[in-house]
Amino acid sequence: AAAKPGADDDDEFITVTTGEGKLVKVRTSKFEELQQAVQTLATYCAMMEAAFFDYVPQTAEALLPLLSASDDVSLLCDEARSAAFQTWASLIKCARTGAQERSQPATLASELLRTFLQRICAAMQQDSDPDSLRDAADGIAECLKSVGPGCLNAQEAAQLVQQMFKFIDDSLLRTSKAEQERKADAAGAPPELQQDEDEEDAEGDEEACRRGLEDAVGSVMEVAPQEFMQCLPECANRLKQWLSVKQQRGLALFLACDLIKHLKDNSVQTWPVFMPAVFQCLGDKDADVRIPAAYAISFAAPPQKFGGAA
Repeated sequence: AAAKPGADDDDEFITVTTGEGKLVKVRTSKFEELQQAVQTLATYCAMMEAAFFDYVPQTAEALLPLLSASDDVSLLCDEARSAAFQTWASLIKCARTGAQERSQPATLASELLRTFLQRICAAMQQDSDPDSLRDAADGIAECLKSVGPGCLNAQEAAQLVQQMFKFIDDSLLRTSKAEQERKADAAGAPPELQQDEDEEDAEGDEEACRRGLEDAVGSVMEVAPQEFMQCLPECANRLKQWLSVKQQRGLALFLACDLIKHLKDNSVQTWPVFMPAVFQCLGDKDADVRIPAAYAISFAAPPQKFGGAA
C-alpha cells in the first residue's frame, strides 16, 4: 500500500540510485527485512547442513546480487551484505557435506567458492571503505575454510594472495594520506583541537581491515599449503617492510603466526626474517604487538628447528 502523505514520510523512505542509474525511493524497513531474511537462511544452513544440499543452488542465486553490489540499495545494506558473505560460506559447507553424504564430488562447493571469489574480488577493487573490505575479507576466509583442502590450484592461490596484499597496500596508503592531512590541519591549531575521535576511529577501522585481509592470506595457507609455497618470497618481503615500521609490526607478526601455524617446517626458511623481531616484541608495551609475538613462539615450538631459532 502507498504511504500516506505526512511530515514523517522522509524518515520512512530514502532516495537511492539503482544499477541502471534510476532514482527510486526505498522504505528503510526493507533493509531490516533483507538482513533478517539473510540471517534466517544462515540459520537453515547451520541447522540442516548436509540436508540443505538440494536447496543450495536456488539459495545461492537469491544471495548473488548482494555479493557484487552495484547500486545504492545493495551498498546501503552493509549488515545484510556481511551476513550474506557468511551465509555463502555456510552454503559451501552444506554443499561439501551434502556431496560427501551422497558420495558425490564436491563440484558444487568448488563452483560456489569460485563464484564468490570472482564477484567479491571484483567488488573489492572498486571499494575503499575499510569496514566493507574487512567484511569481504572475512567472507573469503570463511569460504576457503568451508571448502577445505585442495580448493585452490597454484595459480589461484598466488593471484588471491597478491590481491590481498594489494588491498593491504591500499589501506596503508589511505592511512598515510589521512595522517598527512591530520598534520596539515593541526598545524597552528591549539592542542585541544588537534585530537579527533573520528580520525582515531578511522585508523582503527583501517587496522581491522588490514588484519582481516591478512587473515584471508592465512586461510589460503591453511587450505592450500603446498600451493602457497611460491608466495614465501613475497611474504618475506612483506615481513621486512612491515617490521621496519612501528605501526605495522603487529600486522607482520600475525603474518608470521600464520606462516608458522599453517606451513610448519616449510616456513622455516622465512624465520630469519622475523624470528629476531618476535623475541624482541615479547616485552613490548603494546599488547597488539606482544600478544602475536607470544602466539608466534607457541606455534614455533613444535617444529624441530625451533631450537636453532631460540
